[in-house]
Amino acid sequence: MKGLKTIPRILVVDDDDDVLRLMGVYLKHHGFQLDLATSAEQARDFLKVSRYDVVVSDFKMPGESGLDLFSYVSSVHPETPFVLITGCDDLRIKRESMRMGVHEYLTKPFHLDALHQIIINLMQRDIQKKVASFDRLESCLRPTLKIAFCDDDEGELLIMRRMLEDAGYSDAICACSFSGEELLDSLWASNGNLPDVILLDILMLFKDGLEALEKIKLDAKFQNVPVLLVAGSPEYAEAVLKKFPLLAIDGTLTKPITADSFATLLSSLTIAVEAGQEDRSGQTSAVANSER
Repeated sequence: MKGLKTIPRILVVDDDDDVLRLMGVYLKHHGFQLDLATSAEQARDFLKVSRYDVVVSDFKMPGESGLDLFSYVSSVHPETPFVLITGCDDLRIKRESMRMGVHEYLTKPFHLDALHQIIINLMQRDIQKKVASFDRLESCLRPTLKIAFCDDDEGELLIMRRMLEDAGYSDAICACSFSGEELLDSLWASNGNLPDVILLDILMLFKDGLEALEKIKLDAKFQNVPVLLVAGSPEYAEAVLKKFPLLAIDGTLTKPITADSFATLLSSLTIAVEAGQEDRSGQTSAVANSER
């Protein structure tokens, strides 16, 4: 694993202890960090506390199958590559797994070298995808674009901050807060360093975020700043917006937030952001002229 800054982390799942141990010894020998699970249920426990570069799972296991596990992985970590292993070359299983989006399919018996090569290929593919996503983010996110976001979940704030920093836009972070009141204080103390986009976690609306949002929208300085709700699903966002029909919301962003999804969102907001910048510039000029 030369050239990698971090050791790749792999989750291997198989109810056959001998096969699991064999794959574990081989992959560890080749420089991977491993977690081994004997069931989909145990694998879920690992996935709740850790992220993996690749998940490798047997198809047929007591209880939930490998495809059941893939459905779970794709819902909580959709960016994680998944390898499905089966004990027979069943075309129906293969077609179903590919239809669901399984990244690779391996039939027993197989050479461990083949598994190793599949993992390497998937990791290289994932790296290329992330590079392309950050390139897309760079093309849409201007260096002058300033972002404020509010979430009472420290982990979510950390993910957002790291995503921007990793993409080279640490200067884009205008305000970062755990409450609506903190966000207001940060924005009002910015002395002209106004954000171009405000991201507000949807759950904040049920706390002090709703009051903060109303105050933001009433302030002339922020009237042209898009406010976006960050939600777990579009359906939930739609239900909440129906509950608050008078909210002036400009869009929603679905978790988990990735560089690609954020770039897509910013691309759609480019015109609105530019218009807001021009309007604020015009307002500043008008104020300056009136003071003369």
